[in-house]
Amino acid sequence: WGRKFDSDAKRWRFRSALMWVGANGLEITTFVAQGQFPVGFIFIVAISVTLKQISILTSSATRGTFYKQFAGNNENLGDITAKGDAQVAVADLIGMVIGIELARLAGSNALAVWSCYVVLSSIDFWLILKSLDMIVFRFLNLERSFMIAHHFAQGPDHSVPSPEDVAKSEPVVNRPSRAVDQNRLTDFTKGYWAGTFRGVSETPLTPTTLASLLGVFADDQYLIVPRHKKRAVLILRQSATDIHVLQAVLALERFESIVPRLKPRPGF
Repeated sequence: WGRKFDSDAKRWRFRSALMWVGANGLEITTFVAQGQFPVGFIFIVAISVTLKQISILTSSATRGTFYKQFAGNNENLGDITAKGDAQVAVADLIGMVIGIELARLAGSNALAVWSCYVVLSSIDFWLILKSLDMIVFRFLNLERSFMIAHHFAQGPDHSVPSPEDVAKSEPVVNRPSRAVDQNRLTDFTKGYWAGTFRGVSETPLTPTTLASLLGVFADDQYLIVPRHKKRAVLILRQSATDIHVLQAVLALERFESIVPRLKPRPGF
């Protein structure tokens, strides 16, 4: 998953926040488990510490991508990093002071402790989502490429949205809207685009149909494989580059706009 920290930084930053909040909830649970479930206490603490370490690693891995976007073409990455880390330190100190005061007010009242946890976690999620919406990436990944290609190929005026417009409509919590539907396990293990980009062996193509497609796309580095009442999929050649991938994405969206549904044929 290391390669996805740069290309899908917003989602991984949100996932790190989820893990951090989950770890905090487990830490609160340890106060109950310590007296009633001594054996489970160590297990819960171990899971909490593990989640926090993974969250810290994930957040640190994505932070550089955000700082790079803020730096832009000025190449003042060191200045942006220093200011960003300073803000993190100040926010930690403020949060510590607020947490100590809330802990003093809540005391050992379980309802008060859990209420503070739910309220503060909700505020944390809301602020993270708002901050992620403000970040405008000026490089393409698969999701942004499909969003732009879809808007260009199927929009009424065939215009290209600006990076700011793409950032506003780029989902962070939900899966990419232009990705082929898969189950959640496949999304997590293979990625959202495993159903869109496939190998020849993963499609029900007959040798005759494959030969026909190879003839149609002889001059291209990709194949578009139509499917009956389903979204078509892409097959890339081994020699395909980033430009060829972008061409394949645009061709697929254009194909979907021209031929929304196909009659069933042998081999598709």
